[in-house]
Amino acid sequence: MIDHVSDLKLQYLVELSKLGDRCAPLEWEVERWLGDHGFVYGERTIPFVIMPHFISPGQLRRLRRAVASISPLLDRFCDAYCEDPHLREALQLSPQEDALVRIDPGFPNPIRVSRLDAFLHDYDVKFLEFNTDSPAGMGWTDVLYEALSEKVDPARVREVFHMAYTPVLPELVDTLLDAYRACRGRQPDLPETPRLAVVDVAGTPTAAEFRLVCEFAEQAGLETMVATLDDLSTTAPNFSRTASRFSSCIAGHSSRR
Repeated sequence: MIDHVSDLKLQYLVELSKLGDRCAPLEWEVERWLGDHGFVYGERTIPFVIMPHFISPGQLRRLRRAVASISPLLDRFCDAYCEDPHLREALQLSPQEDALVRIDPGFPNPIRVSRLDAFLHDYDVKFLEFNTDSPAGMGWTDVLYEALSEKVDPARVREVFHMAYTPVLPELVDTLLDAYRACRGRQPDLPETPRLAVVDVAGTPTAAEFRLVCEFAEQAGLETMVATLDDLSTTAPNFSRTASRFSSCIAGHSSRR
């Protein structure tokens, strides 16, 4: 399977090389499209290449098995923090961090949204970092795929190879809704349909992706908003009591590192 992916990459590069001087205008067109569709960090379009990254079905299965193996361990680590004084001593969190970690998220398996940064070489997976404080990139990945599939689509590659992509934002929204259903099972007075708020400090350069998440969630029928930490204190009266309670659950989840 990896050999087939190597053939695919080579064929893609051959087709791009046939464009010659037209590659530069194509890249500029893609960059403009990406900028118009929220693929920006702060005010600048995120650097990209017009060559997609391909992996084989076998490599994808290997990644899924690796993530499925390590994720329960991370959940157990979070659950053990409150029970194991030796673990707390080893981590030496500040009093403020300790208080955040102790918040009950309201649902089991607290690590619902995170990013396991890793290298993949053939079938060998090496994890580098457990990134759960701000796992950006999910919405941007969907936008980049849309741009490359719309603007850069070599006919010869499409004729010879079968390529597939699984959008990430639907998985993200389904994950959040599943967590909410579990939370509502413990607090049945919560509304049947939640309100989604994506919250960060004011001026964060990833705000464009927050809007992408909210736009997709709205298409799925949710009411959404992008807010700052200051908004949580200054506009709290405008939130329903139940929505504010679930926001506390999500905040506790995000802080469990």
